[in-house]
Amino acid sequence: CKRERAPFAVIGEATQAEHLILHDSHFDNNPIDLPMNVLLGKTPKMTREVLSKTVENQSLKTEGIQLKEAFRRVLRLPVVAEKTFLITIGDRSVTGMVARDQMV
Repeated sequence: CKRERAPFAVIGEATQAEHLILHDSHFDNNPIDLPMNVLLGKTPKMTREVLSKTVENQSLKTEGIQLKEAFRRVLRLPVVAEKTFLITIGDRSVTGMVARDQMV
């Protein structure tokens, strides 16, 4: 805070006791005096139901496909033809995990 010239105030101290107490020196009382489990409660357990489904795909039928036309169509796709995403994708990630690309 000192380096960034940010104002701060010490409002208390953390102890091992799982109890929150706020002391008001003006009125000499404790307006807040409660156990932390009342404030935070117990965190719910995460449950996941996983169902796996198998999909049977038909085999690719290659008869009737012109190689030159297929090659041209594949190279026209932006994902295949445009390679700048390889350079900029690192700029949009945090700790290597990308939640959603900004350019989508």
